[in-house]
Amino acid sequence: MQPRDRSRITSKKPAVSPPASPRRPWMYWLLGAAALGILAAGVEVFFHVQRTQASGPAGLNVLLITVDTTRADFLGCYGRSNGRTPNMDGLAREGVLFQRCISASPMTGPSHASIFTAAYPFVHGARRNGTHPLVDANVTLTEILKKAGYRTQATIANFILNRQFGFSQGFDVYHDVSAAAAADPQSSERKGDEICNDALTLLRTPGPEPFFLWVHFFDPHAPYETKRPAPYTVAEAYEDEIAFMDEQIGRLLGELRSLGIADRTLVVLVGDHGEGLGEHGESQHGHFLYETTLRVPLLMRSPGKIPAGRSVPELVRTIDIAPTVLALLNLPPLENVQGVSLLPLVQSNGTSPELRAYSETLEPHAQFGLSRLRSLTTPEWKYILAPRCELYRRQTDPAEAHSLTQQEPAVAVALRQELKDVIAHSPPAVSAGAAPHQLTEAERARLESLGYAGTGVRGEDPNQSELDRFEPEGGNPADYAAQMELADEARDALGTGDFARAQQLLETALQVLPDAPHIHANLGLALSAQGRSPEALQHFERALALAPDDSNLRSTYGMLLVQLRRFQEAVDQLRIVLRPDRKKPMVLQAIAFALTQLGEFDEAEQHLQWALEIDPRSPRVLHMLGVVRIRQNRLAEAEPYLSRALEIDPNFRQCQEDLHRLRTLLEPPNP
Repeated sequence: MQPRDRSRITSKKPAVSPPASPRRPWMYWLLGAAALGILAAGVEVFFHVQRTQASGPAGLNVLLITVDTTRADFLGCYGRSNGRTPNMDGLAREGVLFQRCISASPMTGPSHASIFTAAYPFVHGARRNGTHPLVDANVTLTEILKKAGYRTQATIANFILNRQFGFSQGFDVYHDVSAAAAADPQSSERKGDEICNDALTLLRTPGPEPFFLWVHFFDPHAPYETKRPAPYTVAEAYEDEIAFMDEQIGRLLGELRSLGIADRTLVVLVGDHGEGLGEHGESQHGHFLYETTLRVPLLMRSPGKIPAGRSVPELVRTIDIAPTVLALLNLPPLENVQGVSLLPLVQSNGTSPELRAYSETLEPHAQFGLSRLRSLTTPEWKYILAPRCELYRRQTDPAEAHSLTQQEPAVAVALRQELKDVIAHSPPAVSAGAAPHQLTEAERARLESLGYAGTGVRGEDPNQSELDRFEPEGGNPADYAAQMELADEARDALGTGDFARAQQLLETALQVLPDAPHIHANLGLALSAQGRSPEALQHFERALALAPDDSNLRSTYGMLLVQLRRFQEAVDQLRIVLRPDRKKPMVLQAIAFALTQLGEFDEAEQHLQWALEIDPRSPRVLHMLGVVRIRQNRLAEAEPYLSRALEIDPNFRQCQEDLHRLRTLLEPPNP
């Protein structure tokens, strides 16, 4: 799939040439379409310095740089010919490079949670982006450092790591996407130069404490930006993003030198996961567990503590980072974790641990009704637990192209048991029994804009143990790579408004995956956008039959019913959505409109008042409250709501017209 060209002007400015049809999250398209129908009825609704350093533990500051969606083999220090990463390469020369670091997950949220907790996803509980947050019961590296006297700060580039998903635990300062993008509250990411500028400001802020600063870059994530003229390959555009990110990392490392604190700062750079780039039939990440998406760069530098120019060939894991940082700072280790300190490897003065790396993805199951995947990586082997298991020998098949399960059955059996033992001997799950996070409509739309599906895990009993869920169930994901790629491409087409193409792609995928709720739901959206509402409803109903507990899917279905003016059915569906959690402003507005059309004014007002508690400055909610008052013939009470809505949004045309008509009715008759 060819990436969209969103060219950068310079390396220090974000791209200013968006695609001809920019991503538009499906939720907002649906609400906008509904708003047009409501306008026809005469009521508009919003469906539509120098840093002074004190001696801290080991006298060190800590700078953690996480580079999203970054394959190790695209860095010059990892052997890429003509690599364009001089700053990361320099960091490797001045410190230690781990040749083979394996991530616990090919997804941003779960992977970062493992970095900070030194635990695997089935233990810390943040197993999917958005729907599974990092719950407070986890103890993070940040919390340990804060307790030890560190000033803790972060600047984050990806909405998935926003504070509502639990990643701000222990931070004094947490600049996430919401806080940094007030002018665009639906923004889902921040560019690398903005992140670097923010990080430089944080570095320059005076303070007597040693600091822990987490800087997260997101640039290499799809869709890739490039200033190359077409045609160009996906890999070329991806490499351009990495080169841009490397420039920002160079600015950040340069500031450490300018401030005179480079020798007193432990720098750790790690990727959260890689990118498929078409290998194994995967363009992006999340569907499979191959090294394309699991092997990440890991670099550490600390003059006097870490020898320069060291390259570690042994297998390590991202869950080992927090224990290693604490060991380098002479702080007590985290308790009940699965990671270990890598100091024996770093300092070359101890026994090399024979580590095994566990990884998992739930995405094939959650999105397509296929099997979950787990893998175990050893120094010699890679084993993937699936309905048709896979086994690869690292030295002779680094591309993981030829499975050896038939040739080496004893090895496969042994690794399967070892994988099961990893789960059996793990600490208790921190969030066992916790219900998935219910996304707001805005949150889900923002996940969609990043290319993620914010749905729950279908048919998963939260009271089951992880061992109970060990055996693969459902279709083998590797057999459906083509269909999953079609679904991903269709998601992008929906985001750019190409509904006919999205429909074509989804119908093709559905021929092979007829029980995939994610495909049915997106097909319903594509059909509805083309005015084919009866067909759209059939697909939404099928999706709900497959995933009845998915409240996000049900809310979309309910809003479509509102658009079709099937108000009582819409109310019935939206009441189910609001029953466990009424903090869903768009759902509250939708049900209020439907109730108003049914003459249920008191209940409509109650839902609007709840929406107003969430956002007291919403002109749409204020306008709707005024309309409800008008429908109740309480004209004098309607005027303050409409006036307030216009104070907030003076260009709200429908509200202008309604207020004008209201004031005409309220004027005393001429004598």
